[in-house]
Amino acid sequence: MFQLHGMYGHWTPAVDIYKAENAWLVYIELPGLSSSDIELNIFSDGFAITGTRMSPEKGLSAEKLEIFAGTFHREIHLPGKVDISEVTASMKNGILCIKLPELNQTIIRISVSSSEESSTNDKGE
Repeated sequence: MFQLHGMYGHWTPAVDIYKAENAWLVYIELPGLSSSDIELNIFSDGFAITGTRMSPEKGLSAEKLEIFAGTFHREIHLPGKVDISEVTASMKNGILCIKLPELNQTIIRISVSSSEESSTNDKGE
């Protein structure tokens, strides 16, 4: 009988991240999973993905296992802020593709009033 070490439990799907002009493009290998098997959470500087891949044969005695099964969790932080309202994700052929647009952080110059002007305005003068 073969010894089985760690083939069922936690596993880590491979992730590729590319930086496009205004977005990060993320590709995650999830063979054998559908979109209903995963949970994707987006936050201001990245994302977290959690899911479960079940063993294809339950109740049988395994002779050799090389396909990882069980739960996984990945949390990725990016070097900038994400425009959460514009994130898109799609799954095709076992690859999850996530587009995380970079938040356009515009700098706005504002005028600052002096404390004397504020005091005068507060008194109604």
